[in-house]
Amino acid sequence: MNYFEQTGKVTLKGGVEIELVGRNGHFMGFGAIHQGVDLLRDGSRPMFVEIRNPSAVSLTNFRIVERYDEGDAHVLRLSAERIESGMMEWMLHTVRNRFRASDWTDLPVEAKDTSLEVVLRPVERNWRGESFHGFSYLYRYASESIPVYKILDRGTWEPGGSVLGSEFWLRNGVVPSIMGFHSEDQRYSTEWYLPPIEQPNIFQFFPFQVQMQGFTFTASPAGTLVTWATQPAHIRSLFEKHAGKSALFHWHEHCADLSNQFETSPMEVLWCPTKLKGRVETVNRYEAVREFIWDELHRQVGMRYEIIEPYGVIEEWTVPDMNQYRDDAAPKLLEAGAKTIFIPNEFENNMNVWGLSNMCCNVDFKVADSVGKDALRSFCQIVNDGGGKVEMWG
Repeated sequence: MNYFEQTGKVTLKGGVEIELVGRNGHFMGFGAIHQGVDLLRDGSRPMFVEIRNPSAVSLTNFRIVERYDEGDAHVLRLSAERIESGMMEWMLHTVRNRFRASDWTDLPVEAKDTSLEVVLRPVERNWRGESFHGFSYLYRYASESIPVYKILDRGTWEPGGSVLGSEFWLRNGVVPSIMGFHSEDQRYSTEWYLPPIEQPNIFQFFPFQVQMQGFTFTASPAGTLVTWATQPAHIRSLFEKHAGKSALFHWHEHCADLSNQFETSPMEVLWCPTKLKGRVETVNRYEAVREFIWDELHRQVGMRYEIIEPYGVIEEWTVPDMNQYRDDAAPKLLEAGAKTIFIPNEFENNMNVWGLSNMCCNVDFKVADSVGKDALRSFCQIVNDGGGKVEMWG
């Protein structure tokens, strides 16, 4: 990937140095990024955004047209060209995607009414007596003719230029929450892939601040790298290491309503060069980061921490025997202290109506005859009488 050339750099207070790279006169993104003497990412893959709207209009051939300071921040203002091609996200009445039936020989043209700004700001944090230094970045988009509802932020983060020898800590529900990387041959992805079923690709991107933990934590031999979005926002994320590569890919879809203006939640990249000595120090540092970030995000939205209490789960991928749930499962779960009992989708769905393997696809939002309204009601009544409540996914 040596066909990218360095075209400049941004130096921020606190020792952050960000390489700007280009190709054929166009801005391709950020290359190598240093915090002091420490390299935070491999510079061979430019870190930058992909912008494409639901009408199949995408932006390309960015150029830096202005650089200026905004307080302690440095701002890059970019122009772009537009091209119209391919599948739209808009759907036809027949529930098929529309196609952008444009002239396939058209070349990109200047997006005269469109601009993108990248705001870079130095950051210092102190968590439980340990100093983290780095920077934040956000994207400010404006266009009169190209409304967007998402901006895809693409980058890789690997201290020292390689993720090998590091551990990636990310609480999630589908892959190990602590992943050590030891070989280029390893493959890792936070995509939910479920091989036993007919369509095994379940979810690719997950809500970063809801289903995931809201930050990344990479513990390397040289120190610890943390990334997080500092404002609550609709961000859908994917993290992957590809086989044969030593980079850790970070994908963030910053989402909002379709609009002509868009500003992403600031993303902080923070580095603590103090080397960790064993598992206990790693856990303590992780908990210091988690505690601050969760406190901050809860404070901003005015939410209190959810109090953990006993929770019962009854999930069968078949038509349930609600009488057994009522007479056997509910009393035992209540006796064990469960305050909430979860059951799967009992509305009419592909599985309980037609016998297919997927209860995720509803036919109608009414209780299936195979389940029985009266049987479901009696189960809920037993749980309610025992001081609990029922949650049903559907």
